Amino acid sequence: MKTELVKSLHKNLPDIAFVLNNNRIAKDYRNVLAFFQQDESLIGCMAFNTLYNRAVFIRDLPWRKCQDQHNGTEWTDDDTEEFYRYAGDNYGLILPIDSIDMGIKMLAREHIFCPIQQYLESLQWDGKPRIATAFHDFLGVERNTYTIGISTLFFRALVARVYQPAIKFDHVIVLQGDQGIGKSSFLRILGGEWYSDGIRKFEGKEAIEAIQGVLIGEIPELQGFSKAEIEEIKAFITRTEDRARMAYGRRVQSFPRRTVFVGTTNADDYLRDATGNRRFFPIICHKALDFEALAEVREQLFAEAVVHYKAAPYVPLILQGKEALEQAKLAQQAASYLDPWESVILPWLDEKIRDDYWECNAGQAYPPRDGNSVQWVMRDKVATLEIWRECLNISKEQMTDAKAKRIANIMRRAGWEHTTSRFGKRYGLAKGYLRQK
Repeated sequence: MKTELVKSLHKNLPDIAFVLNNNRIAKDYRNVLAFFQQDESLIGCMAFNTLYNRAVFIRDLPWRKCQDQHNGTEWTDDDTEEFYRYAGDNYGLILPIDSIDMGIKMLAREHIFCPIQQYLESLQWDGKPRIATAFHDFLGVERNTYTIGISTLFFRALVARVYQPAIKFDHVIVLQGDQGIGKSSFLRILGGEWYSDGIRKFEGKEAIEAIQGVLIGEIPELQGFSKAEIEEIKAFITRTEDRARMAYGRRVQSFPRRTVFVGTTNADDYLRDATGNRRFFPIICHKALDFEALAEVREQLFAEAVVHYKAAPYVPLILQGKEALEQAKLAQQAASYLDPWESVILPWLDEKIRDDYWECNAGQAYPPRDGNSVQWVMRDKVATLEIWRECLNISKEQMTDAKAKRIANIMRRAGWEHTTSRFGKRYGLAKGYLRQK
């Protein structure tokens, strides 16, 4: 490859050997590289920040200072234009803008880094266990198998998504407690510059842009979301990567997930999906946060989490243990929205019926029997239409699929099994439910 040494138009700048094409200085990316490989004011400036998915400069440029040497300062269109001017004013070389952009991308990719990983690698754990009881210690969460498991899982997930972007973690831990107790502050102190509570969209490019550079993403006021919005949230959190063509991008890009999502709420009945609440792990906060105490041990929490992660990097990010899972289910049920029909249907189902109940037509009086021979028994089955007519006093004509689904959800939560069975003279062969033994 032929080169030609070009003297700078200014004495304080170095001469640069530019690549030739047909004995003329090539006006392409190769001479962008030449600048950054030979000009001392540009050597080693460029890097690619994988956390923010962007090219950055990590020390001062001739025309602009680096404001953030830890994360790097984003290279913008203005910098491309300034470099265009720098090359022309100092060397008389006019490079196409596209060639500059291509060269900058290539240079940046030669030095790939993740600022969070660099931060984590700099920490030294003092050997004192803290992460298993962090929620208990700082937010007064009850200490049991479930909350210990959730606390440990949370910190492992934070570290795992740094070292293994796109690792599967499709749960949302929900901090539930009174306003002002410090739920959001707990997340903000932990996440530091990599925390955000600005996630408002869960679809499209706006949602993807909102989580770039975010390790802890708070979903605030969880009780304010509709059922449809909760469905969007669930679909969003289960993805391990996002794909989109961002503004000014030429191609669809992949963005591996690095964010762990945490919900916060003041309510106690915010889970509205009767079947999909397993994605959410509620924990109730009882104690006001000690800001200084958390800030003091923040680095040790992360340092311990790194040690745990490196000891078992391929352990799935799931809650494990029968007792913990049973307690999780109870916590999810306690945080679920209660359908008003539930308080009507469940007591009615527990009312005893005569042993000849199914021998009568609906609405027909019981056949006369000697009082001593009447047996009252616990109901072991119920027809869906029976619930409509005899419990809720709603006519068959008013039945809709949506209302039938409400009943189905109530019965499922109560542990009844959906079936098609015979319900005697009363309802014949019909859809209904069997009480589980």
